[in-house]
Amino acid sequence: MTRDVYAGDESPTGDRDVANDNRTSRLNIAADDAPEVLHRVAAVLTALNASPEYFLLERTAEETLRIEVHLRGASDLAIDMLRRKLMQLTCVAAVAVQHIY
Repeated sequence: MTRDVYAGDESPTGDRDVANDNRTSRLNIAADDAPEVLHRVAAVLTALNASPEYFLLERTAEETLRIEVHLRGASDLAIDMLRRKLMQLTCVAAVAVQHIY
């Protein structure tokens, strides 16, 4: 995998770059309630070149959006790259990653 210096990827590639086909990673994203958020988040997810197993977008009571994405088989490095790229979006407030086995 190529390093993404724009997302702050200065680490050498190693064991973190190994895909794990049996693991699903869950990204929980908190974002502003704006019409372009879906497009911006989807554009970042295309960097992985894989379709999510699950995608949920819902408006919360606080007038923010909660987005949950499940991605299967991605390496730790790829998931971390997506997290950092999502955090660069001005409409995204937080991104949390959990690994589901």
